Amino acid sequence: MGRGRSGVSYLAEDKPPLNKKGEPKLNGLKIRSSGFYKAWLSSHGATNVMIPAPDIYTSMERGIVDGAAWPGLGITDYGFEKFVGYRIDPPVWQFDNLLWINNDKWESLTEEQQKVLSESVRAYEPVAHAYYKKLAEEERAKVEAAGVKSFRMSADAEAAYVRAAQELQWQQVKNKAPDNYEALLAVMPASK
Repeated sequence: MGRGRSGVSYLAEDKPPLNKKGEPKLNGLKIRSSGFYKAWLSSHGATNVMIPAPDIYTSMERGIVDGAAWPGLGITDYGFEKFVGYRIDPPVWQFDNLLWINNDKWESLTEEQQKVLSESVRAYEPVAHAYYKKLAEEERAKVEAAGVKSFRMSADAEAAYVRAAQELQWQQVKNKAPDNYEALLAVMPASK
């Protein structure tokens, strides 16, 4: 398994009010969501509206949702920037494109084939990271050129906001895969 990265933030039509910690308060806002974002958006008071990606444009156009949870890529491809005024920063997660192989297929490969694939994936990760980082920067510039403003918090509030998002994801891992939690945490400590 390998991965390429792009930051994740969410978009809101209007500048959100702040809670006592100085973080965005989304109470009363209907935010397009998916299973990945559900707990996070709920923790900020938003109402999750589960909408598949192809239906986001129409949902925003018709006012069915007030904003959308979305990664840093593909915003202008879908035209979402037409309906949003603010992007809440900083991005809190990374968006991963994973390379998977069926375990039975993996086991059927020779040791040399497994080695070549593993080395190729490890070599791919930094290249993909740089590629997607550049794409996200280009996308951000396009979105800002379209008039979408970055909503920033204080440095302390940003740190708490990012930390809370990371802790929420790790808590979900612990709840859903308790037998794997410690092992995953050991190999991914930078994301905790």
